[in-house]
Amino acid sequence: MELESFRTRDVDEIVGILNYDRVWSAYALGDLNDLNFPLARYYTNGPNLTLVFEGLQPPALFCFGGIGALRFLLDLLPSGDFTASFTPEPEAIFPENTEVISLKRMLRYKMEITDQIFGDGVAELLGQKDVDAINELMTHYPDNVFHTDQLAYPFAGIYQDDKLVACAGTHVVNPDQKVAALGNVMVHPNYRERGFGSQVVGKVLNELKDQASLIVLNCSVKNKEAQTLYEELGFTTHGRYNEAEVRLP
Repeated sequence: MELESFRTRDVDEIVGILNYDRVWSAYALGDLNDLNFPLARYYTNGPNLTLVFEGLQPPALFCFGGIGALRFLLDLLPSGDFTASFTPEPEAIFPENTEVISLKRMLRYKMEITDQIFGDGVAELLGQKDVDAINELMTHYPDNVFHTDQLAYPFAGIYQDDKLVACAGTHVVNPDQKVAALGNVMVHPNYRERGFGSQVVGKVLNELKDQASLIVLNCSVKNKEAQTLYEELGFTTHGRYNEAEVRLP
């Protein structure tokens, strides 16, 4: 069968599937917003779904559902490179001869927020004028991905000595679905252990709480320092998953 026959633009159908696990599917729910939906392709097979988001290069690939159904859909995708997020082991769902270029074990964190007030100290909101400063800070975090479109969502930072030394941002927000994904949490190595990480995250959370009730973020299982920060702020772990650069045959 042709892949296109499994594509849907029916938001109600997509939401119905993804609400089975809103935490794991928060990014996919977020991509239903007006900014990202034109760049997103949702493919469904019963209660199973794959999302290809072309707003990033290589495209992001999100897998939601059972092993057999996901393997069927993934086998129909065109060959090429993707940044994939999935919970099974890669050999269980990807077609034979898929090249797994890198594989990272990750944690998904969650927070349900209402009217809490988070400590944000000296953190300030960032905008387009801060792009160069954000990119400079990112040189210390080469695995992070930042796109200027993210500045349409809450982004916060701290300047010291005329230099951006800490920031936190938002990958995606969907007020209709009340979900948001937080990311790009970075502190310059020379400015750690000063509470700047919690301040920039707190600033973003204060901005997001009127738009979303569920906030998620991702963290490497190896990054114990970041895990401590998030847990002290009130985040809890939802579960483990895999993130990988894959090349489909």
